[in-house]
Amino acid sequence: MLKKILLSLGGFYLILAVMELLFRQPFGGLIYFTPLHNLLHWILGAVLLYSARLSGKTGRALAFFSAAVFILAFLLSMLAPGVLSDWFGYPLSWIYKWFYFLSAVAIFYGIFKSSPSTSSVLQ
Repeated sequence: MLKKILLSLGGFYLILAVMELLFRQPFGGLIYFTPLHNLLHWILGAVLLYSARLSGKTGRALAFFSAAVFILAFLLSMLAPGVLSDWFGYPLSWIYKWFYFLSAVAIFYGIFKSSPSTSSVLQ
């Protein structure tokens, strides 16, 4: 289950990064391009895909770290919205904020639902 979650989210964030590069203008008010935000989508997408390939504790730890990054982004966007807006150069829409939260929840669910006794995250 965790592998499917990580592959889905990793693929989503890489597709989002490509869309940001292609459009570079506000896309329906949802997708904006700034180099920093785009770079973070590339990195998170790659890390999620890579963690899906890892086995055991290493894969679970990397997945946990990714979920923690999403939670941090969500909390910053909710509690101190000006911080992320200043970094990225535009205010984050509600869809970004809640997708970060849902990404973290999905990853944490996959981590805790998968058995730590299995030899691979790929279950």
